Amino acid sequence: MEVSGNLLSSRLLSLLKNGKWEKDDVVKLFVALVKEFNGRNEDFHTWMMKLLHQVEIHKIVAELIFKNDSKIVDNIEDKINKIAKNTEVKSLDEILEEINDQAVIDEQTMAEVRDIVSSVFKCLSASTAPHLEGIKQSMFKLCKAVEKTKIYKPRVTQMVSWCILVLSKSSRLVQVGTGEGKSCIVAMFAAYQALNGKTPDIISSSPVLAERDAKEWSVFYKELGITVNVNTNKSKDTELKKCYECQVVYGTTQDFAGDFLRQRFHRKYVRPKREFQCVIVDEVDSLMLDKGLEVVYLNSNIPLMESLNGILAEIWFIINQLKRLDTGEILGPIQLFSQVLSEIINENKNIHSHTIVQIAVEL
Repeated sequence: MEVSGNLLSSRLLSLLKNGKWEKDDVVKLFVALVKEFNGRNEDFHTWMMKLLHQVEIHKIVAELIFKNDSKIVDNIEDKINKIAKNTEVKSLDEILEEINDQAVIDEQTMAEVRDIVSSVFKCLSASTAPHLEGIKQSMFKLCKAVEKTKIYKPRVTQMVSWCILVLSKSSRLVQVGTGEGKSCIVAMFAAYQALNGKTPDIISSSPVLAERDAKEWSVFYKELGITVNVNTNKSKDTELKKCYECQVVYGTTQDFAGDFLRQRFHRKYVRPKREFQCVIVDEVDSLMLDKGLEVVYLNSNIPLMESLNGILAEIWFIINQLKRLDTGEILGPIQLFSQVLSEIINENKNIHSHTIVQIAVEL
């Protein structure tokens, strides 16, 4: 619960950081969403995180949410739908031209991307494409799996992004615009790696998003015969081991780092056979900037510490004694203010409420 609360606070603060939200507006949004949550049969933190994530990635400003007396959730959904309708579908030539202007990718790779995407795109209306080979056949298979399980075909932008990742000889940083289907690109690339015998780890910016994506794309992975799991909210070693036996694992930086430390230093074989073959970072700016200074520690009992329990208990008892500053006289153990006040009230049944307040002030 504490972790969920911290994540929620972080998401609210991120609205302030982008400069388009004032402090009062963030508070107003939070209060309004709390009121609208009443009666919903779902987890509060998960529901709230999803909405705030939508507000942030779609850059929805406060004026658009509080524009009328209708529900905040309805206003957010209306804005997202309008953004989706106004998003122009770009052609392959337009997308490749934008990439050439913004990124340094060699001409040979761009030519391969054009050839692969154009060839596969022409075949998407067919159920099979036996003439396609290699990467083209892999992309066709993945696109058909998306179409079957998600009821839509991958857009050209997603296909181009996938191609660039697959054709890269080393690490590749891909900038994907808001609403261009980043989750789809990640799932398709992870599936490609899994089908080629690798075990991709997908790092999300929060447990909520990791669990959401793993759940939403589970049917897609199942269609391809790929196992998937998420490493968040797992405390038992058996649960973690079962998780890392899957081909694709979603999670957060903290969970992946923590599990590595458990394996390396505590000798808990939570990922015994899983190698570090492929890592996909969702929202790399969150990892490198927002969480760049975070450190993961493992809690553990100090060996033989239990032998000191008696001594520590005696020390605790002594230092928690209440004594007079002038004489040093020990008056007894320290008590909570509420406990003292409760005892006074119980001993004086007929005491007036005004007197209770006076006693509280004097204490």
